[in-house]
Amino acid sequence: MTTPPSGLDELYCYDELDRLLGMQRGDLDLTAAPAIEDQTYAQGWTLDQLGNWTLFDDNGDEQSRDHNAVNEITAIDESDAQVAHDAAGNMIRMPSALDPADTHHAVYDAWNRMTSVWLDDGDGTFEPTGENADTLVASYEYDGQRRRIVSQVAQPFLPAGQPHDLTDFYFNESWQALETRVNGSVNPQTQYVMDLRYIDSLVVRFHDANAGSFGDMILNSSGCGGQARLLASGGRTHGQDVRAAEAPPARQPGSSAWIP
Repeated sequence: MTTPPSGLDELYCYDELDRLLGMQRGDLDLTAAPAIEDQTYAQGWTLDQLGNWTLFDDNGDEQSRDHNAVNEITAIDESDAQVAHDAAGNMIRMPSALDPADTHHAVYDAWNRMTSVWLDDGDGTFEPTGENADTLVASYEYDGQRRRIVSQVAQPFLPAGQPHDLTDFYFNESWQALETRVNGSVNPQTQYVMDLRYIDSLVVRFHDANAGSFGDMILNSSGCGGQARLLASGGRTHGQDVRAAEAPPARQPGSSAWIP
């Protein structure tokens, strides 16, 4: 059996309204109440009475946000240069999650579903066509029940190490995500097993980066309200018991509403 790596356990805390307030990463101590020792990473949120983030702490890097009476973000770190909404409340201008200095424009259909995201060319104006057209970053398709079933991200904007650009999503009759397939492959890349106790409570996620055979598994331990409390990860084929969750539970400072 492979020795589990250290420093990758995660612990989450919530308030009495089941709102996420913080996470810690490190080594989990279960001898009494769950606690993190030798902390390696942490995030924290300060929320207003309506649940809007007023302050986000990403391991020491802070981001503040202002909101209006209808809970729209009006400023990020006291600047409104990268923030705008349409009449329906959809965020149509936002910082890029890949580089906060860049600006993204989002397009929605008549049902307020995001259909495409564009990288601004630097002038702050959305221009999908023309000599100085902005660059298409990603596009999305939906089924008749408004579920997103296709995501296509342009190659230059793919996360590091991700070779595929087209992802198909499959759901059951309860709108629970069951699996994803990439670039038309007949083999699933990711499969999800959901808890019967709560519609959005995940039990286990199987994942294969190459869409060939599953090589990674993440187990989720949920609270009574369905919130993630602990994550445990390991190679399915190697019988590892490795607690890990390398992706942060929230978007990074400088991002606001979208990430590919």
